[in-house]
Amino acid sequence: MTPDVAAWSALLDRMESDVARARAGLAPAPWDPPAAMPPLPAPLLPRARALRAAHAQLVAAVESAHAELGRRLARTRRLARTQAPRRPVYLDALG
Repeated sequence: MTPDVAAWSALLDRMESDVARARAGLAPAPWDPPAAMPPLPAPLLPRARALRAAHAQLVAAVESAHAELGRRLARTRRLARTQAPRRPVYLDALG
């Protein structure tokens, strides 16, 4: 294994681990990008593309969840403004 492949393999390992942790609902470990990396070796290009696709899917899922939470919050706020509950109010989020 060449030094370039080793350096990129280690970096891709770390990034794949971060994506897996995020999918599991865990925060990725603090990370600073390396200051200098050699060009990506051609044999690692498919792996880097797969990582980019996985990251894009994760970003889309997070954006979707964020939008859904915003909609739920807006509904809750509207409900709180329009009604003065005399007893506990429960919001059916599934129905």
